[in-house]
Amino acid sequence: MKAWKNYWVWIVAVFLVGLFWWLRFNNIGTSLFYFNDMGRDLLVLQDWMETGKPPLLGPQTSSLPINQSAIYFYLLMPGFLLFNGSPMALLYTNAFIYISFFLGGLWFLRGNKKMQMALLGFFLLVTISPQYIIQSRFVWNPSFTTPLLATALISFYLLTQKFSQKLMIVFVATLAIAISFSYSMAPAFIGIFIFLVLFWKTNRLKTVLAEMLALIVVNLPTIAFELKHQFLLTSSLFTRGVTPQQAENISMTAKFSSLFGYGLAINRELLIGAILILAAILLWYGRKKENPELNFFSKLLFLTVLITFIVPLTIHSHYIFGFTTLLFLCIASLPRWPKILVLLVLSSFYLTPSRLSAYFKPAIRTYEQMTQCFDTVCKEIKEPIFESVQAGFHPYHNGPEHRVMMKQAGCQVKYIENEPSSASLMAVVLDNSTFELGKTSYNELTLFGKAKEIKRYNCQENFQVVVLEKDQAMK
Repeated sequence: MKAWKNYWVWIVAVFLVGLFWWLRFNNIGTSLFYFNDMGRDLLVLQDWMETGKPPLLGPQTSSLPINQSAIYFYLLMPGFLLFNGSPMALLYTNAFIYISFFLGGLWFLRGNKKMQMALLGFFLLVTISPQYIIQSRFVWNPSFTTPLLATALISFYLLTQKFSQKLMIVFVATLAIAISFSYSMAPAFIGIFIFLVLFWKTNRLKTVLAEMLALIVVNLPTIAFELKHQFLLTSSLFTRGVTPQQAENISMTAKFSSLFGYGLAINRELLIGAILILAAILLWYGRKKENPELNFFSKLLFLTVLITFIVPLTIHSHYIFGFTTLLFLCIASLPRWPKILVLLVLSSFYLTPSRLSAYFKPAIRTYEQMTQCFDTVCKEIKEPIFESVQAGFHPYHNGPEHRVMMKQAGCQVKYIENEPSSASLMAVVLDNSTFELGKTSYNELTLFGKAKEIKRYNCQENFQVVVLEKDQAMK
């Protein structure tokens, strides 16, 4: 009992880390569905290794003609090297960041028991939340934002209680990195900035200037790219603008449904009731003087939701992490018993057998099966080859994940987008789809030109590789 009394926080922390790990890595060998964005990230890292040139741009955004910061790729490189280019490197790096944030935060807050308890509750919600589990089993740049933003928010709250130069550096640095990893953090970032400028008077100018400097430092690779290419990205923002949004997807009703639906992961029949009850609890306890943490986080949550509704962009599942970070901090800042009640109710929704089995079910093709297929292909093909993909579950045709795996299997993969004359062969990967020469059409095939099929590898029913050879007589 004495040990429990002295170390119960760390005992609970170990349990939460174990639960976090199990929910993200149980059956991962067969359930990992490796495609598109994960392959995109690994391909950038592999090209970096081959050329020795670090990337200046991070992942491209879907709504704006601009890229995230390249420091995202710099963060991934150590894990990529450590795990030999496996997609598991992304999952392990992500888990390491979350667990380090949690355990490091508990240690840092050891003199502030109230915030320590809030961090325990917050990490429990992150651990069991369906969207967090999904984004931790398929890792890309938005997956890393919550621990960074949470660090910034907790640091900001502590700064409002007592200013510290070191804490200010942590605040501005983690906030700058969070927004530079994913611009979906923009509503939360803007909300924090408005609060900082309008409602916080202590060292306001110094903090604003420090934040601007942090943003410049974090985005130095992008600035270097802009200087090198005559401000190509900046001009694209003015000439191309925002990707057109469908009116029905940016209506208040659609945004409300998407934001809270993805964020709370509660079925539609219960969603409105759950929101009203949760809002009432947060408002009731947030107005009390003994709950300054809840009052602080709830104000920022309100600003974030308001800005989210104003910005004319469709809310996708990976856009909700600024909102959920603040929502979870609000719930975790409640007094003991209402917090326990909310955590129990959400746990009963999130840890049902049907949800858990959905995370762990086998992928339609496993990473090991894909590896075996490309090993077979690349043992036979020794000359330069292009790659493209015809998939049954997404509309893209460049197939970065397949390019990575073909390179790792020994193929001399060339990129038809950059060097259309560098190979006379093309591997068309059929990922749960079909291909008919002369009937199947997309840009990469058009660039390749007239061709004939010379071999087909039927690795499994839903995964084949068709090898095309450029028809020299029909050039």
